[in-house]
Amino acid sequence: CEHCKKTNHTVDTCYWKIGFPAGYRKSNKGTSSSSAASASLVEVAPNTASHHSDLVENANCEQISFSKEQYQAIMALLQNSKDNSTSVNHAQTSTINHSGDVSCSFSWIFDSGATDHICPSKSLFKFLKPIKPITIRLPNNAILNANFSGNIHLGKLILVNVLYVPDFTVHLISIP
Repeated sequence: CEHCKKTNHTVDTCYWKIGFPAGYRKSNKGTSSSSAASASLVEVAPNTASHHSDLVENANCEQISFSKEQYQAIMALLQNSKDNSTSVNHAQTSTINHSGDVSCSFSWIFDSGATDHICPSKSLFKFLKPIKPITIRLPNNAILNANFSGNIHLGKLILVNVLYVPDFTVHLISIP
């Protein structure tokens, strides 16, 4: 990066230039190894600047819709992750502004290191079914359990077999 002089990202995605995502913990460690997984943050937020940094979950949210351009941006992120499968340490940050009538917002993290989609918001699931308990070990070594899974519809994007983990703090989309 020409802005911060660190590796594994471009000036367009440099947090030191564009700002850090809410809740991001800065690390004093050196650059990550080439085997590190990437994560991309996609914010689904109301189309007003005053709400941009206040991503608040609304449990009554029943539908999220994307414009054609927003959907294409999400699909481009997913495709880019497939194209760069040998260099998974490349992270991107994109903002998707939600322009629908629903007054809710969610942060979705695209993570190439995750094995499953995970969601803590029960209201987003079309249905939930009991599953054999799955143990999830977080990077900080905390352990959470998933006992249910289901499908989530984000406009034309349908996430299947999403693990419902109420104690999880982010909405995670696993990408290959």
